[in-house]
Amino acid sequence: MPTRREATIIIVALVLFILYFNSTAPIDTQAVTKPSKGSLQGLREYVLGPSGPDYSREFGPEFAKSIQAALAKWHAHESLELRDEGTVRNGRVDWPDDALPETRVVTHVPGWTILDNVVVYKGSIYLVTDDQLSFPPMEAISNWWQMHFINTTEARREFGAYAGSVDGVSWLCTDDDREITRFHLLGLQRLHASISPSAPPARIVFPRPGGPRAPAGMESSLLHYAFPAVNVWLKPEWDDFGDIIKPWVYERVILVSMGAASHIWGDAVSWAPPLFVPAPDTWWTSVREHVHDSLNIREDDGRPVVVYMTHGRPGLRLGPAARAKLIDGLEKLGANSGAEVHILDPTSSLLQSFGERTSLVARARVLLGTPSPALDDAVFLRPGAALFEFFPPGVMLHERGLPARSMGVDYVAWWGDRSFSGGNLPNARDTTPFATNATLGEDMPLDVDAVLSAITARISGEL
Repeated sequence: MPTRREATIIIVALVLFILYFNSTAPIDTQAVTKPSKGSLQGLREYVLGPSGPDYSREFGPEFAKSIQAALAKWHAHESLELRDEGTVRNGRVDWPDDALPETRVVTHVPGWTILDNVVVYKGSIYLVTDDQLSFPPMEAISNWWQMHFINTTEARREFGAYAGSVDGVSWLCTDDDREITRFHLLGLQRLHASISPSAPPARIVFPRPGGPRAPAGMESSLLHYAFPAVNVWLKPEWDDFGDIIKPWVYERVILVSMGAASHIWGDAVSWAPPLFVPAPDTWWTSVREHVHDSLNIREDDGRPVVVYMTHGRPGLRLGPAARAKLIDGLEKLGANSGAEVHILDPTSSLLQSFGERTSLVARARVLLGTPSPALDDAVFLRPGAALFEFFPPGVMLHERGLPARSMGVDYVAWWGDRSFSGGNLPNARDTTPFATNATLGEDMPLDVDAVLSAITARISGEL
C-alpha cells in the first residue's frame, strides 16, 4: 500500500497530466484538418496539402498531369502574406559576403511563376541562385531575352554590396504589348489569391514597349477599374529604374509569360495553367466588385436581364434561320415575362464603350452567344448568373467556360440540341480543335426551342 504522501504525489501528477493534455489538444487538432475516415482525397490533402482543380477532362490527362507535376514541385500549400519584418522593407538592402538575398520559387506552372527576391538591374531581371537546377528552366519561366540566372558570386561582383528595395507584391508581365489580353489579368489574380488573398498587389509592371492597350485584347482602363489603388508601371517607369545605376530587389514578383507557356504547350492553352493552382472560391471577387463599384453597377432589382451577343465568324456562328428564330423568341420572352432583353450585334454603340458594355453584361441573369471576344465580359457576371455558349457539334473551346465556372458562374455549352454543364462537359478526346474541324466555314445548328426553355427556367427561378 502506498503511503498518504505517495498517494498524494500520484494524484497531483495525474491531475497535472490531464490538465496539460486538455490544454494542448485543441492546438494540435487545429493545426491540420484531418481527413474524414475512408477519404482517399482527404488523406492526400492531409499528407501533401490541398490539390488544385482537375481539368483533365477538358484538356486531356497529359496536359493536366504536367501542370500537377509542376505544382507538386513548386507550390507553397499555405498562405504567404508578406509581413513588415521582411528583409527588403527598409528602402535599402545591404548584404555581407554570406547574406545576399537569393531568389526563391514560391509557385510555378509553365509561363506563370511566383518568385521572392528578384533583382532588376539596368533594365534586366536576375534570378539569384547557386542551385539553378532547383528552378524551372528559364524557357518555362519567361522567353524575354532580358531575364537571366546569376549565381551569388557573380551577383556580388555585378551588383555591389547593396540595392534599393521594391516592397510588396509586384505583378510583372514580360510579354510584348501586342500579346497582352485579359487572360493575363485572370491568371495573375488567380496566382495572387492563391498565396495572398487579403491584399491587392502593390503595382502592376509592363516593361515591354507600349503597355496594355485595347487592340491587344485588354482595355487599359480595365486595370484602373479593377485595381483603383494600384500603381501601373509602363515602360517609361521601368526605364526610370534602369537609369538609376544600382540594383533593385523586388520583394515578391508574380510573373507571367504567355510566350513561355505557348512555347511548351501552344497558344491554345497558354492561359490555362493558373486555373490548376489551388485558390479560394472567392479569388475573383475583389476584382469583380471593384469594377462594379467603379462603374456604379446597381444590384439586381428583381427584373431579370438577358443579353444575346450576335457576333460570329464562319464556323462559329448560327445560321440565318436559327439566328432569326432565336432573336424572335427572345423578344417574345421579354414581352411575355417582363425580362429586360438586349440583343447586341457588332455595330451596337454599347459595344464600343467598355463601361457601358460591362455595366449591361454585369447585370445579366443569362448571357448567351457564339464564341467571340464579345463574351469576354462574362467574367463580370455575378455568381449564379449563367453563360450559354453555342458551338458546332464536336468543337469545344474553354477560354470562357472554365474561368466562368471557377468564378461561380453557371456555364452551359451547346451542341445543336445537346447541352453540357458542370462535370458533364465533353472529354478532350471527344472534341476537336476548331481549326481542324470539318464544319469550318459552315453555320452551326442550334435547337432554339431548347435554349429558350432553358432561359425561361433560369429567369423564372426554376434553376
